[in-house]
Amino acid sequence: MKNSITRFAILGICIVSLLSIGCDKLNSLTEINVPITVTFNPAVTNADMPHTAVPECTDLTTNTKFNDNKDKVKSASISDMTFQVSTYTGTPASSVARYDKIEYRLKFDPAYGDNTEYLLGSFADVSVATLMSSPQKINVTDAALNAAVAQIKSRPKFCVIATYTLNGTTGKITSMTSELKLTFQLKVDGASAI
Repeated sequence: MKNSITRFAILGICIVSLLSIGCDKLNSLTEINVPITVTFNPAVTNADMPHTAVPECTDLTTNTKFNDNKDKVKSASISDMTFQVSTYTGTPASSVARYDKIEYRLKFDPAYGDNTEYLLGSFADVSVATLMSSPQKINVTDAALNAAVAQIKSRPKFCVIATYTLNGTTGKITSMTSELKLTFQLKVDGASAI
């Protein structure tokens, strides 16, 4: 009998606890972060400074992970962005060349009616040698960008535009290949995935 009363009391406490959590808390418990990394491989040839590169574009609807979760996406943000130079020839040589500034902007497909170029991030006064040594992290903190990216469910097509300034305006890139990675965190309704 004492055992039955204890079980009943524990069951009652569990029910009260679940009811006191509330729907908002339960919803937040069912959100899942789904990372999607998009890789761009920008190449630059015979570029005088300053230089705006050819936009690198993508359509997330060609990504299986995006398509599997598209209908469950609540919001999104950019959690990580890295850039690395793979190969470089130019004036000055890579051992002494410095980028005064590299800036990356994100622009959604014009079909969405948003022609804004959102600042993704930038480097200032960084050597080509450093960029060749390993992927360099770029902090993404622009509130307007993150508000726009939160709508990725309805804006899956976008381009990244890079501008470079090398050794003031005296540098010249003869040839450069690189890798830019953007990692999105999709907040997905996990309850509908169960």
